[in-house]
Amino acid sequence: MIKQTIIATLFAVGAMGAYAQSTDMMYLIKGDHVVSKYKVDDVDYVSFELPAGVIDNPIWLSVDKVGKNTVTYTVSAVSQTETYAHGLVPFWEAQYASLDNFGDEYNNLSEAQQVQILQALLPYYGYLGIGTNTFTQTDSASDGVGSTFEVMPNNKYFLCAWQIDPVTEAPLDLFVYDEFTTVAPGVSQAAFEASFLRQNEQGIALKFTGSNEISYVQTCWGVKNVMESYKERYGMDMLMGMFGQRFTLSQLEGMSPEYTDVEIENATWPAYDSGEYIMYVRAYDVNGDMIETSVTATYEAPDADCPKITVWDRDKGEGFVKLNFEISPSNVDEAYVRLMKENDVDDMINDGWTLAELACSQSTDITSTINRLGEYTFTANDLTENWYAILVYAKNSDGSTVQRFNFWPDTESEWADYNPVTKPAHSNGIRVRNVKSNKPAIKKIR
Repeated sequence: MIKQTIIATLFAVGAMGAYAQSTDMMYLIKGDHVVSKYKVDDVDYVSFELPAGVIDNPIWLSVDKVGKNTVTYTVSAVSQTETYAHGLVPFWEAQYASLDNFGDEYNNLSEAQQVQILQALLPYYGYLGIGTNTFTQTDSASDGVGSTFEVMPNNKYFLCAWQIDPVTEAPLDLFVYDEFTTVAPGVSQAAFEASFLRQNEQGIALKFTGSNEISYVQTCWGVKNVMESYKERYGMDMLMGMFGQRFTLSQLEGMSPEYTDVEIENATWPAYDSGEYIMYVRAYDVNGDMIETSVTATYEAPDADCPKITVWDRDKGEGFVKLNFEISPSNVDEAYVRLMKENDVDDMINDGWTLAELACSQSTDITSTINRLGEYTFTANDLTENWYAILVYAKNSDGSTVQRFNFWPDTESEWADYNPVTKPAHSNGIRVRNVKSNKPAIKKIR
């Protein structure tokens, strides 16, 4: 009866405009109670079926303006008390998380898995919003809560909003997202140079100089032939997007203040084996334009009569691994073995940890077994489908050796053995912390 009354009223006046002449409000009534009401100016028309293309959500998104290093977007809400978390999730972070958690690229995942990835990443980039609001994020500008925005040119981003409880800030069911790509950079006219400086005890020191127009520098460092093959196969954008590190020029200049007992040059990257290393560099100015270059350096590893690690037998299959190895001479002072996920190893190395530190932390002490037998068999079961790394460490009076063995627990893939990393006993044993990770610190939803 109520539906017929509303329909009759709308047809009687002919249109919402005519209806608006008699009242400023529209009421929905059940029995003798008003169950909902709207200002007529806030409503275009009434329908008893959801028309195609009409969004039935309390919040929705629109990307308003996109530049090289800035974006303006609007989160619209049906109510000015609607509360949500919103932010920009970089595509390369989603790609990294997809490979890490699902073993496949983001674009190959199901929509449900993609949403799961974006929901897991949004707390790193999330801000609190209430009601309809327009937001602008500009690279290096203050976000108002102690951090700065990062919006890079020619990068894809996911604009996300997640409905949350206004009191507890716990996420609710509604999660919406859109995607966009920032404008490609031009060639920067700012002054910038990167060059080899010297080999020091921590690795290879590089020199960076630039004018005040340089906003930040993005770097990616590694063994030259490996890096070149990755660049050829995956492209520079993926290499820099997933593994690049971001610095200001001031972070790359001078000496590190973290240590008082030894001088450490800030722009120093680790090198272990003799050979050529390369750093790919992209410097961005305040306008979002870019200078791209690279630096090649040759490293000569110091001689060291350190413990030797020799693998005698190995086996792996679905869910298990076995690695038998010898350490000689066997009268070591310390020996450890540790199993980690490969991505965890890489993340912690990017954060400044050395392989030796990782191998000695939360590991199995095998010193007494090596002292008695000279060898050890490491086994692990119930392994999930992931790339793993076994780290073996040994130390005696001459120095230390750590070696990494990567594998996937199946019968088809090959092992990936890294060259041993040695450190003579007389070398400085400080922890290299001057190369910072590009992974964001978790930003609480605000």
